[in-house]
Amino acid sequence: MELLHFPTRSAIALHLSIQLQMHQCTLSSLHNPPEASFPAYTTTSIASSTSGSFDVIYFFQPIKYLFSTPDSDNYHHIEGLFSNIMAGRLSAHLCHVAVLLLVLQLALSTMMAVASDADPEQDFCVAELNSATLVNGLVCKSPAAVTANDFVFHGLATPGNTANGAGSAVTPAFAAQFPGLNTLGISLARLDFAQGGLVPPHTHPRASEILFVLEGSLLVGFVSTDNKLFAVTVNAGDVFVFPRGLLHFELNVGEGNAAAIAALNSQNPGVQAQAAALFGSGISDVVLEKAFGLSENAVEHIKTKFAA
Repeated sequence: MELLHFPTRSAIALHLSIQLQMHQCTLSSLHNPPEASFPAYTTTSIASSTSGSFDVIYFFQPIKYLFSTPDSDNYHHIEGLFSNIMAGRLSAHLCHVAVLLLVLQLALSTMMAVASDADPEQDFCVAELNSATLVNGLVCKSPAAVTANDFVFHGLATPGNTANGAGSAVTPAFAAQFPGLNTLGISLARLDFAQGGLVPPHTHPRASEILFVLEGSLLVGFVSTDNKLFAVTVNAGDVFVFPRGLLHFELNVGEGNAAAIAALNSQNPGVQAQAAALFGSGISDVVLEKAFGLSENAVEHIKTKFAA
Protein backbone atom coordinates (compact mmCIF):
# COMPACT_ATOMS: atom_id res chain seq x y z
CA MET A 1 0.00 0.00 0.00
CA GLU A 2 1.64 3.23 -1.08
CA LEU A 3 1.44 5.65 1.81
CA LEU A 4 3.36 8.87 1.20
CA HIS A 5 5.37 10.64 -1.47
CA PHE A 6 7.74 13.46 -0.70
CA PRO A 7 10.68 15.19 -2.45
CA THR A 8 14.10 14.90 -0.84
CA ARG A 9 16.53 17.82 -0.81
CA SER A 10 19.49 15.78 -2.01
CA ALA A 11 20.17 12.73 -4.13
CA ILE A 12 22.41 11.28 -1.37
CA ALA A 13 20.22 9.12 0.88
CA LEU A 14 20.06 6.34 3.40
CA HIS A 15 18.36 3.14 2.33
CA LEU A 16 16.56 1.64 5.30
CA SER A 17 14.87 -1.75 5.08
CA ILE A 18 13.10 -2.39 8.39
CA GLN A 19 11.30 -5.71 8.76
CA LEU A 20 8.56 -5.60 11.37
CA GLN A 21 7.85 -9.22 12.41
CA MET A 22 5.40 -10.66 14.89
CA HIS A 23 8.00 -11.11 17.69
CA GLN A 24 11.03 -9.09 16.62
CA CYS A 25 11.96 -5.74 15.11
CA THR A 26 15.38 -5.59 13.50
CA LEU A 27 17.18 -3.19 11.25
CA SER A 28 18.16 -5.47 8.39
CA SER A 29 20.23 -3.06 6.29
CA LEU A 30 21.67 0.41 6.41
CA HIS A 31 23.82 1.64 3.55
CA ASN A 32 24.54 4.64 1.35
CA PRO A 33 23.82 3.86 -2.31
CA PRO A 34 25.63 5.77 -5.08
CA GLU A 35 24.31 9.25 -5.73
CA ALA A 36 23.52 8.55 -9.37
CA SER A 37 21.14 5.75 -8.51
CA PHE A 38 18.56 8.04 -6.89
CA PRO A 39 15.92 10.01 -8.82
CA ALA A 40 14.98 13.56 -7.81
CA TYR A 41 11.77 12.35 -6.18
CA THR A 42 11.55 9.33 -3.95
CA THR A 43 8.81 7.32 -2.31
CA THR A 44 7.83 6.26 1.17
CA SER A 45 5.75 3.10 1.20
CA ILE A 46 4.47 0.41 3.51
CA ALA A 47 3.85 -3.00 1.94
CA SER A 48 2.14 -5.90 3.65
CA SER A 49 2.90 -9.56 3.00
CA THR A 50 0.88 -12.70 3.73
CA SER A 51 3.38 -13.82 6.39
CA GLY A 52 2.21 -11.16 8.78
CA SER A 53 5.33 -9.01 8.48
CA PHE A 54 5.66 -5.49 7.14
CA ASP A 55 8.46 -4.08 5.04
CA VAL A 56 9.03 -0.38 5.49
CA ILE A 57 11.32 0.90 2.76
CA TYR A 58 12.06 4.54 2.37
CA PHE A 59 14.74 6.83 1.02
CA PHE A 60 15.64 10.10 2.66
CA GLN A 61 18.60 12.32 3.43
CA PRO A 62 20.94 11.68 6.35
CA ILE A 63 18.89 12.42 9.43
CA LYS A 64 21.18 15.05 10.88
CA TYR A 65 21.14 16.99 7.60
CA LEU A 66 17.37 16.84 7.40
CA PHE A 67 16.46 17.62 11.00
CA SER A 68 19.37 19.38 12.71
CA THR A 69 18.51 22.91 11.60
CA PRO A 70 18.34 25.39 14.53
CA ASP A 71 14.56 25.78 14.28
CA SER A 72 13.82 22.03 14.20
CA ASP A 73 12.36 20.16 17.17
CA ASN A 74 12.16 16.82 15.36
CA TYR A 75 15.76 15.62 15.27
CA HIS A 76 16.21 14.69 18.93
CA HIS A 77 12.93 12.73 19.02
CA ILE A 78 13.87 10.81 15.88
CA GLU A 79 17.44 10.18 17.06
CA GLY A 80 16.13 8.73 20.33
CA LEU A 81 13.69 6.41 18.57
CA PHE A 82 16.40 5.12 16.22
CA SER A 83 18.79 4.55 19.13
CA ASN A 84 16.23 2.46 20.99
CA ILE A 85 15.31 0.44 17.89
CA MET A 86 18.93 -0.31 16.98
CA ALA A 87 19.87 -1.21 20.57
CA GLY A 88 16.95 -3.65 20.87
CA ARG A 89 15.55 -1.87 23.94
CA LEU A 90 11.95 -1.95 22.73
CA SER A 91 9.47 -4.80 22.88
CA ALA A 92 8.12 -6.10 19.58
CA HIS A 93 4.89 -4.11 19.95
CA LEU A 94 6.63 -0.86 20.94
CA CYS A 95 9.20 -1.32 18.21
CA HIS A 96 6.47 -1.63 15.60
CA VAL A 97 4.87 1.58 16.84
CA ALA A 98 8.20 3.41 16.99
CA VAL A 99 9.11 2.59 13.40
CA LEU A 100 5.72 3.68 12.11
CA LEU A 101 6.06 6.94 14.04
CA LEU A 102 9.47 7.49 12.48
CA VAL A 103 8.08 7.00 8.98
CA LEU A 104 5.23 9.41 9.58
CA GLN A 105 7.32 12.05 11.34
CA LEU A 106 10.04 12.00 8.71
CA ALA A 107 7.58 12.19 5.84
CA LEU A 108 5.35 14.85 7.39
CA SER A 109 8.31 16.98 8.44
CA THR A 110 9.74 16.84 4.95
CA MET A 111 6.41 17.71 3.36
CA MET A 112 5.95 20.66 5.72
CA ALA A 113 9.40 21.91 4.79
CA VAL A 114 8.48 22.09 1.10
CA ALA A 115 4.78 22.91 1.42
CA SER A 116 3.39 25.19 -1.30
CA ASP A 117 0.59 25.33 -3.83
CA ALA A 118 0.27 22.01 -5.62
CA ASP A 119 1.97 21.76 -8.98
CA PRO A 120 -0.27 21.35 -12.04
CA GLU A 121 -0.81 17.73 -13.03
CA GLN A 122 -1.72 18.59 -16.61
CA ASP A 123 -0.75 21.17 -19.22
CA PHE A 124 -3.43 23.63 -18.13
CA CYS A 125 -6.68 23.88 -16.22
CA VAL A 126 -8.63 26.81 -17.63
CA ALA A 127 -11.22 27.77 -15.02
CA GLU A 128 -14.87 26.99 -15.67
CA LEU A 129 -16.28 30.08 -13.96
CA ASN A 130 -19.92 29.01 -14.28
CA SER A 131 -19.50 25.62 -12.61
CA ALA A 132 -21.55 25.00 -9.47
CA THR A 133 -19.09 22.36 -8.25
CA LEU A 134 -17.18 23.41 -5.13
CA VAL A 135 -13.49 22.55 -5.03
CA ASN A 136 -10.37 24.04 -3.46
CA GLY A 137 -9.85 26.48 -6.33
CA LEU A 138 -11.76 26.53 -9.60
CA VAL A 139 -13.05 23.63 -11.68
CA CYS A 140 -11.30 22.94 -15.00
CA LYS A 141 -13.02 23.55 -18.29
CA SER A 142 -13.03 20.59 -20.66
CA PRO A 143 -9.77 20.70 -22.67
CA ALA A 144 -11.84 20.27 -25.83
CA ALA A 145 -13.54 23.61 -25.10
CA VAL A 146 -10.31 25.55 -24.44
CA THR A 147 -9.17 28.10 -27.02
CA ALA A 148 -6.24 30.51 -27.31
CA ASN A 149 -8.51 33.30 -26.07
CA ASP A 150 -8.60 31.65 -22.65
CA PHE A 151 -4.94 32.57 -22.24
CA VAL A 152 -5.36 36.27 -23.09
CA PHE A 153 -6.52 39.05 -20.76
CA HIS A 154 -7.11 42.61 -21.97
CA GLY A 155 -8.22 44.14 -18.67
CA LEU A 156 -4.91 45.73 -17.69
CA ALA A 157 -4.65 47.91 -20.80
CA THR A 158 -7.05 50.55 -19.48
CA PRO A 159 -6.44 52.66 -16.37
CA GLY A 160 -8.89 52.05 -13.53
CA ASN A 161 -11.38 54.62 -12.30
CA THR A 162 -9.79 56.57 -9.43
CA ALA A 163 -12.81 58.83 -8.82
CA ASN A 164 -13.48 57.45 -5.33
CA GLY A 165 -12.68 58.27 -1.74
CA ALA A 166 -9.33 56.50 -1.79
CA GLY A 167 -8.29 58.00 -5.14
CA SER A 168 -7.12 54.62 -6.38
CA ALA A 169 -8.24 51.65 -8.43
CA VAL A 170 -7.01 48.05 -8.48
CA THR A 171 -7.72 45.95 -11.56
CA PRO A 172 -7.05 42.28 -10.78
CA ALA A 173 -6.03 39.62 -13.24
CA PHE A 174 -6.64 36.64 -10.97
CA ALA A 175 -8.07 33.30 -12.03
CA ALA A 176 -11.62 34.61 -11.52
CA GLN A 177 -10.97 37.32 -14.13
CA PHE A 178 -8.36 35.48 -16.21
CA PRO A 179 -9.39 31.77 -16.32
CA GLY A 180 -6.20 30.67 -18.07
CA LEU A 181 -4.24 31.35 -14.86
CA ASN A 182 -6.08 28.66 -12.93
CA THR A 183 -3.66 26.24 -11.15
CA LEU A 184 -0.59 28.08 -12.48
CA GLY A 185 0.24 29.86 -9.22
CA ILE A 186 0.65 33.36 -10.69
CA SER A 187 -1.44 36.49 -11.20
CA LEU A 188 -1.22 40.22 -11.86
CA ALA A 189 -3.01 43.41 -10.89
CA ARG A 190 -2.89 46.96 -12.17
CA LEU A 191 -2.84 49.79 -9.62
CA ASP A 192 -3.85 53.30 -10.64
CA PHE A 193 -3.63 56.39 -8.42
CA ALA A 194 -4.95 59.90 -8.65
CA GLN A 195 -2.74 62.50 -7.01
CA GLY A 196 -2.66 61.64 -3.31
CA GLY A 197 -4.42 58.34 -3.98
CA LEU A 198 -4.03 55.43 -1.58
CA VAL A 199 -4.40 51.66 -1.73
CA PRO A 200 -5.31 51.22 1.96
CA PRO A 201 -3.44 48.82 4.25
CA HIS A 202 -4.32 45.25 3.28
CA THR A 203 -2.95 41.72 3.16
CA HIS A 204 -2.71 38.86 0.67
CA PRO A 205 -2.96 35.71 2.81
CA ARG A 206 -1.92 33.36 0.02
CA ALA A 207 0.79 35.27 -1.87
CA SER A 208 3.84 37.48 -1.82
CA GLU A 209 3.68 40.51 -4.11
CA ILE A 210 6.27 42.26 -6.24
CA LEU A 211 5.37 45.77 -7.39
CA PHE A 212 6.75 47.44 -10.52
CA VAL A 213 6.14 51.19 -10.77
CA LEU A 214 5.04 52.27 -14.26
CA GLU A 215 4.83 56.01 -13.59
CA GLY A 216 4.86 58.47 -10.73
CA SER A 217 6.19 58.15 -7.19
CA LEU A 218 4.74 55.89 -4.51
CA LEU A 219 5.34 55.61 -0.80
CA VAL A 220 5.14 51.86 -0.23
CA GLY A 221 5.63 49.82 2.88
CA PHE A 222 4.78 46.77 4.95
CA VAL A 223 4.67 45.96 8.66
CA SER A 224 6.42 42.87 10.00
CA THR A 225 4.89 40.63 12.66
CA ASP A 226 6.94 42.43 15.32
CA ASN A 227 5.25 45.68 14.24
CA LYS A 228 8.29 47.15 12.48
CA LEU A 229 7.53 49.36 9.49
CA PHE A 230 9.56 49.00 6.28
CA ALA A 231 8.65 51.92 4.02
CA VAL A 232 10.35 53.73 1.14
CA THR A 233 9.49 55.96 -1.81
CA VAL A 234 9.79 54.23 -5.19
CA ASN A 235 9.68 55.82 -8.62
CA ALA A 236 9.02 54.77 -12.21
CA GLY A 237 11.10 51.70 -13.03
CA ASP A 238 11.60 50.68 -9.39
CA VAL A 239 10.53 47.36 -7.92
CA PHE A 240 9.44 46.63 -4.34
CA VAL A 241 8.44 43.33 -2.73
CA PHE A 242 5.81 42.68 -0.06
CA PRO A 243 6.29 39.39 1.84
CA ARG A 244 3.36 37.01 1.94
CA GLY A 245 0.57 37.79 4.39
CA LEU A 246 2.05 41.01 5.78
CA LEU A 247 0.09 44.25 6.06
CA HIS A 248 1.11 46.69 3.31
CA PHE A 249 0.03 49.83 1.47
CA GLU A 250 0.78 52.12 -1.48
CA LEU A 251 0.36 55.93 -1.43
CA ASN A 252 0.86 58.29 -4.38
CA VAL A 253 3.27 61.00 -3.17
CA GLY A 254 4.04 62.43 -6.61
CA GLU A 255 2.72 65.57 -8.26
CA GLY A 256 0.51 63.75 -10.75
CA ASN A 257 -1.07 60.37 -11.41
CA ALA A 258 0.78 57.13 -10.73
CA ALA A 259 0.46 53.55 -11.91
CA ALA A 260 2.02 50.20 -11.07
CA ILE A 261 1.79 46.51 -11.91
CA ALA A 262 1.72 43.94 -9.11
CA ALA A 263 2.71 40.31 -9.68
CA LEU A 264 1.68 37.68 -7.13
CA ASN A 265 2.63 34.03 -6.73
CA SER A 266 -0.92 32.70 -6.52
CA GLN A 267 -3.78 32.56 -9.00
CA ASN A 268 -6.03 33.55 -6.08
CA PRO A 269 -3.93 35.53 -3.59
CA GLY A 270 -6.88 36.85 -1.58
CA VAL A 271 -7.24 40.46 -0.49
CA GLN A 272 -8.29 41.67 2.94
CA ALA A 273 -8.41 45.41 3.62
CA GLN A 274 -7.83 45.82 7.34
CA ALA A 275 -10.04 48.86 7.99
CA ALA A 276 -12.98 47.38 6.10
CA ALA A 277 -12.51 44.01 7.82
CA LEU A 278 -12.54 45.61 11.26
CA PHE A 279 -15.20 48.25 10.86
CA GLY A 280 -17.33 46.85 8.05
CA SER A 281 -17.76 43.22 9.05
CA GLY A 282 -20.07 43.59 12.03
CA ILE A 283 -17.54 43.13 14.82
CA SER A 284 -19.03 44.19 18.16
CA ASP A 285 -18.62 47.85 19.09
CA VAL A 286 -17.33 46.78 22.50
CA VAL A 287 -14.50 44.80 20.88
CA LEU A 288 -13.47 47.76 18.73
CA GLU A 289 -13.77 50.25 21.58
CA LYS A 290 -11.44 48.21 23.77
CA ALA A 291 -9.06 47.29 20.95
CA PHE A 292 -8.53 50.87 19.75
CA GLY A 293 -9.33 52.88 22.87
CA LEU A 294 -12.21 54.61 21.11
CA SER A 295 -15.52 55.87 22.40
CA GLU A 296 -18.78 54.30 21.31
CA ASN A 297 -19.58 57.37 19.22
CA ALA A 298 -16.19 57.23 17.51
CA VAL A 299 -16.64 53.57 16.60
CA GLU A 300 -20.10 54.22 15.22
CA HIS A 301 -18.79 57.13 13.17
CA ILE A 302 -16.00 55.05 11.65
CA LYS A 303 -18.40 52.22 10.89
CA THR A 304 -20.53 54.55 8.77
CA LYS A 305 -17.54 54.89 6.43
CA PHE A 306 -17.66 51.16 5.71
CA ALA A 307 -21.39 50.51 5.74
CA ALA A 308 -22.45 48.15 2.96
